[in-house]
Amino acid sequence: MNAPADAPAGGELWQLTGEELRDELRSAERVLNRAFGRSLQVISEFLARGDTCGYSSFRRYVQDAVNLTDTDARHRITYAQALIGTRTVTGTVMPAPLAETGRAVVEGVVSPKQVEQIHNTLTDLPDWTPRRSPDPGGAGLGGRGAAV
Repeated sequence: MNAPADAPAGGELWQLTGEELRDELRSAERVLNRAFGRSLQVISEFLARGDTCGYSSFRRYVQDAVNLTDTDARHRITYAQALIGTRTVTGTVMPAPLAETGRAVVEGVVSPKQVEQIHNTLTDLPDWTPRRSPDPGGAGLGGRGAAV
């Protein structure tokens, strides 16, 4: 069996050591995470342009374009707004409340499931939660609560 074009430089997977195989797995996961981040960036740009691609709503377009359930399409749009931010069609910038998490997703450090958990946790915080991290140099997510 020939190795696919995107096979590791060291050869086929069966030829790799355990450590090389672990590195390949980490690398593959990072690629998936980066792709998710890029998808959120693209969704953010669509939102900024107000383009629904001829659909009744952008959510419907996302659902059809990438074969998602309605719920998953809605979540992707929500995550794009929260992590990447956007701008209105008039040019007003809508900053991302979870911009630090957004940067981590784009870098491939945070997985889609982690995005879901972070978003759910931080959007469910009670109103009395401090809006800024108590550590001025800290890396609080969205300026809400403790640094992660």
